[in-house]
Amino acid sequence: MKNLTCFLFIFIFLSGFSQLKGHALVTFTKGQKTHQFENAVVIKNIDCAQFEALDDFGNTLAFVTTTKNSKHLLNLPLNLKELTSFLLYRIPSTCVNCTVIKSKEGDLIQLEKKIGNKKLIVHFGDFKKTPLGKYPQKIEINYKKKYLKITWQMVSVQ
Repeated sequence: MKNLTCFLFIFIFLSGFSQLKGHALVTFTKGQKTHQFENAVVIKNIDCAQFEALDDFGNTLAFVTTTKNSKHLLNLPLNLKELTSFLLYRIPSTCVNCTVIKSKEGDLIQLEKKIGNKKLIVHFGDFKKTPLGKYPQKIEINYKKKYLKITWQMVSVQ
């Protein structure tokens, strides 16, 4: 599968957390292949969180998911609360074996989660001021040879 380019809309409503709306460029790498989406929708349900790339007619082209029970392009060892916490720029309450790295200003810039003898690394960068404080314009998640990057082109956090 080669790079996919479409128009992007991301909307997440999370009961118990807050609301996040925005347009982003979603890039992920699995092995030697890199995929890029400009039309992704983040869907929240009980069993998984997924980025779904849609074509101009609303058909699903591909998706990235956090579950192991479905066919997918990229599998990350995160549960729904962890993934949505990262998108909301928060440290997950369920994060066990995590190391938090902050900047001199006190901003969260990296989180490392130990999974067995491997590390899942979440990096936050390119901060922008919002009415509620700073929010990263770039969120990168690395695990083994898997890589997910979300670059917000427009974001509203409530």
